[in-house]
Amino acid sequence: MKKLKILITGASGFVGSSLAKALADHELYLLVHRKEFGLGENFLEHDLAEELDREKLPKSLDIIIHQAALVGRKQTNPAELLKINVEGTRKLLEYGKDVGLKKFAFASSVAVYGPKQDLAKESERLNPQNLYAESKVAAEELVSFYSNHFETLIFRYNDPYGAGMRHGLVFHLLNNMEPGRKVEFFNGGENPKANPIYIDDLVEATKKSLELGGSHTINLGGPETKTPKEIVESLVKITGKKPEFEYIEDKNKGNQIVDTALMEKLLIKPKIGIEEGLKRFVA
Repeated sequence: MKKLKILITGASGFVGSSLAKALADHELYLLVHRKEFGLGENFLEHDLAEELDREKLPKSLDIIIHQAALVGRKQTNPAELLKINVEGTRKLLEYGKDVGLKKFAFASSVAVYGPKQDLAKESERLNPQNLYAESKVAAEELVSFYSNHFETLIFRYNDPYGAGMRHGLVFHLLNNMEPGRKVEFFNGGENPKANPIYIDDLVEATKKSLELGGSHTINLGGPETKTPKEIVESLVKITGKKPEFEYIEDKNKGNQIVDTALMEKLLIKPKIGIEEGLKRFVA
């Protein structure tokens, strides 16, 4: 593959920093909210809640990989959430149009589907249940609107996990296994069933997508579906921790299992199962 000019937003975050390492052979511009540690010269400090300072940004680009967002279901500042997740995305899309962008890849979320009992497929009607999910749906619509200017990719992540993660199902289960905390189990630990994607599979799929033609919306999930109870049982075996549990009954609690057929057809077949992924994560 030829050397590409790529802008990655959220480049100091879990997924963004992993992508930056994997794509280091390209000409990278790494957008961060705040420089918190020794970063290279291609790191650009910018708050997406503000207007883009185009003087600091490259005058031409091949690809934008947009990872930056306010995350989490319990947001306390709706105005800031919409300003960054929706309006910030629009500013980047408009900038991409003006600099002759070829491809815009957007990090969305399984949250856009809402709680489900069966597989979530890319073609189905979305059912966001909170403001964070609503912001992702709105941003997806913006990305799709710009597909007449450049190719667009919308990746609906299912709980990426691995070293450096700070949110998501696997992170919260492990974090709540610490002394003084309790692991919340809904319906005996049966919900939400999920097929989280290990970061190495996510990175490999993203790298493959750089060569993919056309505009697409693609679920990115792992090869195995597990219940929270099964994930915790694996973590107990790996770490030796003895967590406390809090059991909650909620028959409306859904699952978050994404159909990966399109991912496997267009990109890669995910290879890293939960047991192996958890071992790498804990190590």
